[in-house]
Amino acid sequence: MKSVKKYKQAIATTIILFLIILIYLLVSIISETLDFHLYFGWKEVRVNSTMSFKVPDNWEQGEKNGLLYFCDKSDNRKIFLFQSRVGDCFQIGDSIKIDDNTTEDNICSNNFFNAVSINSSVNSLGTMIGEALVSFDGKSQVEDYIEFYNQDNVITLYTYGKAVDSKILDKIADSAKYTEK
Repeated sequence: MKSVKKYKQAIATTIILFLIILIYLLVSIISETLDFHLYFGWKEVRVNSTMSFKVPDNWEQGEKNGLLYFCDKSDNRKIFLFQSRVGDCFQIGDSIKIDDNTTEDNICSNNFFNAVSINSSVNSLGTMIGEALVSFDGKSQVEDYIEFYNQDNVITLYTYGKAVDSKILDKIADSAKYTEK
Protein backbone atom coordinates (compact mmCIF):
# COMPACT_ATOMS: atom_id res chain seq x y z
CA MET A 1 0.00 0.00 0.00
CA LYS A 2 2.80 2.41 0.94
CA SER A 3 4.76 1.65 -2.21
CA VAL A 4 1.71 2.44 -4.39
CA LYS A 5 1.29 5.76 -2.57
CA LYS A 6 5.00 6.63 -3.08
CA TYR A 7 4.73 5.61 -6.74
CA LYS A 8 1.76 7.96 -7.24
CA GLN A 9 3.59 10.80 -5.48
CA ALA A 10 6.66 10.28 -7.69
CA ILE A 11 4.52 10.34 -10.84
CA ALA A 12 2.69 13.50 -9.65
CA THR A 13 6.01 15.21 -8.88
CA THR A 14 7.41 14.24 -12.29
CA ILE A 15 4.32 15.56 -14.07
CA ILE A 16 4.47 18.86 -12.14
CA LEU A 17 8.17 19.31 -12.98
CA PHE A 18 7.46 18.50 -16.63
CA LEU A 19 4.65 21.10 -16.72
CA ILE A 20 6.88 23.75 -15.12
CA ILE A 21 9.62 23.14 -17.70
CA LEU A 22 7.07 23.19 -20.52
CA ILE A 23 5.61 26.50 -19.30
CA TYR A 24 9.11 27.99 -19.01
CA LEU A 25 9.96 26.94 -22.58
CA LEU A 26 6.69 28.34 -23.93
CA VAL A 27 7.25 31.68 -22.19
CA SER A 28 10.81 31.80 -23.58
CA ILE A 29 9.64 31.10 -27.12
CA ILE A 30 6.80 33.64 -26.90
CA SER A 31 9.07 36.36 -25.48
CA GLU A 32 11.63 35.82 -28.25
CA THR A 33 8.99 35.68 -30.97
CA LEU A 34 7.09 38.77 -29.88
CA ASP A 35 10.18 40.70 -28.72
CA PHE A 36 8.48 40.90 -25.35
CA HIS A 37 10.87 41.96 -22.62
CA LEU A 38 10.61 40.13 -19.36
CA TYR A 39 12.49 41.85 -16.60
CA PHE A 40 13.36 38.89 -14.38
CA GLY A 41 16.70 39.70 -12.80
CA TRP A 42 16.19 43.45 -13.23
CA LYS A 43 15.49 46.14 -10.65
CA GLU A 44 13.64 49.42 -10.85
CA VAL A 45 15.58 52.66 -10.40
CA ARG A 46 13.53 55.72 -9.45
CA VAL A 47 15.46 58.79 -10.59
CA ASN A 48 12.94 61.39 -9.40
CA SER A 49 9.27 61.66 -8.45
CA THR A 50 8.06 61.29 -12.06
CA MET A 51 10.51 58.90 -13.74
CA SER A 52 11.89 55.38 -13.31
CA PHE A 53 13.50 52.66 -15.42
CA LYS A 54 14.97 49.20 -14.91
CA VAL A 55 18.56 47.96 -14.96
CA PRO A 56 20.08 44.50 -14.44
CA ASP A 57 20.23 43.34 -10.79
CA ASN A 58 24.00 42.94 -10.93
CA TRP A 59 24.44 46.68 -11.54
CA GLU A 60 25.13 48.95 -8.59
CA GLN A 61 23.87 52.52 -8.57
CA GLY A 62 26.12 55.35 -7.44
CA GLU A 63 26.24 59.13 -7.55
CA LYS A 64 29.02 61.68 -8.05
CA ASN A 65 28.41 65.45 -8.16
CA GLY A 66 24.65 64.79 -8.23
CA LEU A 67 24.97 62.58 -11.34
CA LEU A 68 23.97 58.90 -11.47
CA TYR A 69 26.20 56.09 -12.62
CA PHE A 70 25.83 52.34 -12.81
CA CYS A 71 28.71 49.93 -12.32
CA ASP A 72 29.47 46.26 -11.75
CA LYS A 73 28.98 45.06 -8.16
CA SER A 74 32.33 43.24 -8.27
CA ASP A 75 35.58 44.61 -6.87
CA ASN A 76 36.70 46.16 -10.17
CA ARG A 77 33.47 48.26 -10.32
CA LYS A 78 33.47 48.60 -14.11
CA ILE A 79 31.32 51.59 -15.18
CA PHE A 80 28.44 50.66 -17.52
CA LEU A 81 26.36 53.85 -17.74
CA PHE A 82 26.81 57.36 -16.39
CA GLN A 83 24.60 60.43 -16.37
CA SER A 84 25.54 63.75 -17.92
CA ARG A 85 23.71 67.06 -17.91
CA VAL A 86 25.60 68.55 -20.84
CA GLY A 87 23.61 68.34 -24.06
CA ASP A 88 24.93 68.63 -27.59
CA CYS A 89 27.49 71.42 -27.49
CA PHE A 90 27.85 71.79 -31.23
CA GLN A 91 26.07 71.19 -34.50
CA ILE A 92 27.84 69.45 -37.38
CA GLY A 93 29.93 72.08 -39.15
CA ASP A 94 30.33 74.36 -36.09
CA SER A 95 33.81 75.23 -34.90
CA ILE A 96 34.47 73.54 -31.58
CA LYS A 97 35.22 75.83 -28.63
CA ILE A 98 35.56 74.08 -25.31
CA ASP A 99 35.25 76.03 -22.05
CA ASP A 100 33.98 75.52 -18.49
CA ASN A 101 30.37 76.05 -19.63
CA THR A 102 30.45 73.07 -22.00
CA THR A 103 32.35 70.56 -19.84
CA GLU A 104 31.42 68.59 -16.75
CA ASP A 105 33.12 66.66 -13.94
CA ASN A 106 31.53 63.21 -13.66
CA ILE A 107 32.51 59.66 -12.62
CA CYS A 108 34.31 58.95 -15.92
CA SER A 109 36.06 62.24 -16.65
CA ASN A 110 37.09 65.49 -15.03
CA ASN A 111 36.52 67.24 -18.35
CA PHE A 112 33.63 65.49 -20.16
CA PHE A 113 31.60 66.99 -22.98
CA ASN A 114 29.17 65.78 -25.63
CA ALA A 115 30.26 67.26 -28.95
CA VAL A 116 27.37 66.16 -31.14
CA SER A 117 24.74 63.43 -31.44
CA ILE A 118 25.47 61.35 -34.53
CA ASN A 119 22.23 59.40 -34.87
CA SER A 120 19.26 58.57 -32.71
CA SER A 121 15.82 56.99 -32.66
CA VAL A 122 12.85 57.46 -30.37
CA ASN A 123 10.78 54.58 -29.01
CA SER A 124 7.03 54.68 -28.34
CA LEU A 125 7.61 55.99 -24.81
CA GLY A 126 9.53 59.02 -26.08
CA THR A 127 12.89 57.65 -24.94
CA MET A 128 15.74 58.47 -27.29
CA ILE A 129 18.52 55.98 -28.03
CA GLY A 130 21.51 56.94 -30.14
CA GLU A 131 25.21 57.54 -30.59
CA ALA A 132 27.14 60.68 -29.77
CA LEU A 133 30.68 61.94 -30.26
CA VAL A 134 31.90 62.64 -26.74
CA SER A 135 35.18 63.63 -25.13
CA PHE A 136 36.75 62.20 -21.99
CA ASP A 137 39.57 64.50 -20.83
CA GLY A 138 40.34 65.54 -24.41
CA LYS A 139 40.06 62.04 -25.93
CA SER A 140 37.14 61.84 -28.39
CA GLN A 141 35.15 58.66 -28.98
CA VAL A 142 31.70 57.52 -30.05
CA GLU A 143 29.45 56.27 -27.23
CA ASP A 144 25.85 55.09 -27.08
CA TYR A 145 23.33 56.98 -24.99
CA ILE A 146 19.75 56.84 -23.70
CA GLU A 147 17.76 59.99 -23.05
CA PHE A 148 14.58 59.87 -20.95
CA TYR A 149 12.08 62.75 -21.23
CA ASN A 150 9.24 63.49 -18.84
CA GLN A 151 7.67 66.91 -18.50
CA ASP A 152 10.61 69.21 -17.66
CA ASN A 153 12.93 66.38 -16.65
CA VAL A 154 15.62 65.00 -18.94
CA ILE A 155 17.97 62.22 -17.86
CA THR A 156 20.80 61.36 -20.28
CA LEU A 157 22.89 58.23 -19.67
CA TYR A 158 26.00 57.43 -21.74
CA THR A 159 27.75 54.10 -22.04
CA TYR A 160 31.40 54.00 -21.04
CA GLY A 161 33.70 52.18 -23.43
CA LYS A 162 30.69 50.65 -25.24
CA ALA A 163 30.28 48.46 -22.12
CA VAL A 164 26.55 47.91 -22.68
CA ASP A 165 25.08 45.81 -25.50
CA SER A 166 22.47 47.55 -27.69
CA LYS A 167 19.81 44.97 -26.71
CA ILE A 168 20.30 45.88 -23.04
CA LEU A 169 20.06 49.60 -23.89
CA ASP A 170 16.82 48.94 -25.79
CA LYS A 171 15.49 46.99 -22.83
CA ILE A 172 16.37 49.80 -20.42
CA ALA A 173 14.71 52.34 -22.72
CA ASP A 174 11.58 50.18 -23.03
CA SER A 175 11.32 49.87 -19.24
CA ALA A 176 10.81 53.62 -18.67
CA LYS A 177 7.82 54.61 -16.55
CA TYR A 178 6.58 58.18 -16.39
CA THR A 179 4.06 59.61 -13.95
CA GLU A 180 2.42 63.00 -13.53
CA LYS A 181 3.56 65.31 -10.75
